[in-house]
Amino acid sequence: MMTLSKTQGEDAPIFPELEIVGLRRISQGLPTAWLAETDTGRQLHVAYRVGELTVSVHRKVPDRPGAWVWEEVVNFHPRRMEAELEWLQGSKETVPTQQRRYELYREAEMKDIAELRAANWGGRQETDRPILSFAQLRRWLDQRSEHLVLLIRQGLAGGATDVVITAWGDGT
Repeated sequence: MMTLSKTQGEDAPIFPELEIVGLRRISQGLPTAWLAETDTGRQLHVAYRVGELTVSVHRKVPDRPGAWVWEEVVNFHPRRMEAELEWLQGSKETVPTQQRRYELYREAEMKDIAELRAANWGGRQETDRPILSFAQLRRWLDQRSEHLVLLIRQGLAGGATDVVITAWGDGT
């Protein structure tokens, strides 16, 4: 069962919050995917693929005993989010033009590729499977949580569910 929380602000939306108390990487073969457990015992799947971070909740299918599905509750592009937040904090314009947004996203994606390569292979591309660190995952989710109301207003949140990591298993 998800708990409801309300952010500060009179017109802030109420949204469910998932508190992750257990997080472990699925396998070395899937270095950007984790299984997680919430404080209420729900299972989550967290994955980062091609610049996109998703969080899905394990849910039973009504009227089908033993059947279940992964229901996606969060889906966003962390680097695009960072680029938009940087723009919003440093620009007098409230929304970048479509051309500038494209440039921001392209710069963000190139930064993502360069940072993952440097962190994983010292700048060499030895595999097509980048390893996303636990610290990076947590930073992105914390940043999204901190700015969730703004991101929802800008249409960048990719869902109104807040995800908070309070504990983890493998620490990678």
